[in-house]
Formats: sequence, C-alpha cells, structure tokens
Amino acid sequence: MTTHVSNKEQAKKLSELIEYYEVCNRAEGKSPKTITWYSANLRHFRSYLKNRHLPDSLDNIMGARFGKLYSRNLIDKDISFIPDNLDLITMPNQNWNLCKQMMKDPLQDLLNLPGVACAVLTKAIHRKRPNLIPVCDAIVVEDVLGTNSGKKNANTILMVMEKLRDVGQKNLQALQHIRDF
Repeated sequence: MTTHVSNKEQAKKLSELIEYYEVCNRAEGKSPKTITWYSANLRHFRSYLKNRHLPDSLDNIMGARFGKLYSRNLIDKDISFIPDNLDLITMPNQNWNLCKQMMKDPLQDLLNLPGVACAVLTKAIHRKRPNLIPVCDAIVVEDVLGTNSGKKNANTILMVMEKLRDVGQKNLQALQHIRDF
C-alpha cells in the first residue's frame, strides 16, 4: 500500500482518505478508542464541507493553503538572519543600512517559496521581530507606497520599512509620549 497520491491519479475524496487513515492507524497499533476519535473528527470535518456544498477532494481542501501553512512554518525556523534586538525607528542610520543589506537576499529567498508573498512573510516575521518588521499587507503597502505591486519582492518590504522609519523618526517624541501614556 502506498502513502501518496500520484499527480496523474484522480484527486482522492476525503471519505476514501479517512478509511485509508484508519487502516494505517490500525497497522501502527493505535488503540481502537484513538482511531475512533480521529475518524469521528475527520468525518465531522467532511460533514462541515458537505453542509456548505464545498468539494471534499484532497486537492481542493489543501490547495494553496498548504503552501502558506508550510511556508509559515519554514519562515518561523529561518529568520535567524534577522537580529532580534533591533528597533526600526531608533537604530542608528549606519546600522539600518547594514540591516537592509543583510536582510534583502534572505527575504527574497523566502518570498520565492510557493504561497509566500509580502503579507504572509511579514506577518510571520512580525510575530518574532515586532520592533523591526512591520506587517506589509496590501493595505499597508498601498497606503505607504501608493501602489500595491511587488507582492513577491523584498524591495517592497524594505521600502515600506524605510518610509515607516522616516515617519517614525520625525514623530519619535510623540510616539514615545503615546507609549509612556
């Protein structure tokens, strides 16, 4: 028995995959109670899809979301190139220029992953480096740069960071007052 679906085969339905998963769980020696619990949850999900008239083939369920989830997990592991103690607004200009040079290629490499654009990448990195990397979704990019192009370009992120840095430095006293308030 094979554990993967060939690209040439018709997409498997969730009901078939649930049955296959039960067989695999039995072969692995999982308890009947565990197998029943897993299967019941998967069947509940299948009913959810069916009640909303959504397709239940593996291709439709996974689709682009798999790429995004996989990429977010990879991003979480691959951001060691970004120092964790930097602040976008208060770092000296010399450090900022080095930081931009250091980040450009690795950011572009991550943007080249399937399912990763500026919004996905910056949302994932922002969780780990909130004082340095702003979220650059379509609304922010449009508002800051006046355009929403460059969804897969590291320069878009760096240009947004540059503009926000400039605004932040010009309004540093007000920002610090708000933070202290």
